[in-house]
Amino acid sequence: MTTRIVFMVTPQRPYYKKAKIEFEFFPGQSASQKKKNVEALHAAFLKRYPTMKVLEISTKSDQEVGIALSPFNLTLRLPFLQKAFSIENIYQASKVYEHGGPFYDLLGASALEAKRDPRKQKVGKVVHFNLENKQYPANPDTAFYTWLYFRAIKEHPLLAQKLLEFNAFTDIECAEEPKGGNQALACCIYVSMAQAGVLKNIHSFSDLVDAMYYSPILKVEDQKQTKVEDTSLSLVLPKAEKKKAFAIGEWIVHPTIGKGEVVKKDSKSYTIYFKVSGPKVLSKEFVEKTCRPLP
Repeated sequence: MTTRIVFMVTPQRPYYKKAKIEFEFFPGQSASQKKKNVEALHAAFLKRYPTMKVLEISTKSDQEVGIALSPFNLTLRLPFLQKAFSIENIYQASKVYEHGGPFYDLLGASALEAKRDPRKQKVGKVVHFNLENKQYPANPDTAFYTWLYFRAIKEHPLLAQKLLEFNAFTDIECAEEPKGGNQALACCIYVSMAQAGVLKNIHSFSDLVDAMYYSPILKVEDQKQTKVEDTSLSLVLPKAEKKKAFAIGEWIVHPTIGKGEVVKKDSKSYTIYFKVSGPKVLSKEFVEKTCRPLP
């Protein structure tokens, strides 16, 4: 027996809910074995949720629409190259690591070669993404991948129409909370937003992130530094002497919340995804006076 995650449509943020389903597992890496596992997973899921309509999003799907929506098959046209590439190729080619990347040559590789590119084992963690001369933050870690899917599905209206017939989605390889995005999760969010009437408002990456994460977050009031007699024992960081502007994708240290990555900014505020507490909106004045860059 083993466990996989099924993503189910919901009208509430973050526009998906998960069900962990235990089922009989057929070992092996062949396509036939994986298809057996898809069938077993879906049977176990439908036993618990008999009214749901579930779709596998991968090359092992038993539905043509599921195969077409696999990241190895679904394509997105990149205007600056005037050519379409698979989601897998674009995602892997856009990664910028601590010590390398982006590796745009992966756009010309097969999708499997792009996924297994050995260089990523030697260049550290992903710090952000760069596509079409635009930088995208690495956190929230599923956002960029989901955005690629939204753009690609929009380019394939017939697939989009068929996708909306389902309300639960699987990826037979997804055994735990996905890191860096997942095709079943992205499709679930797309259908959830369509049913909730939110999809028509998603025109940019920023729109998507706002809809998924930030709309319900109240703006955090500027926090004044508290005076402490013994500063050597204080965990409160001193105020920076000069204001410093931070870029999207840059990591900073908040005096009380800790480390966070700038994922959005405008003329009045920063949206920062903190490792401990998640996303928060802080005033531009407070961030630039009080926070400091991560060493």
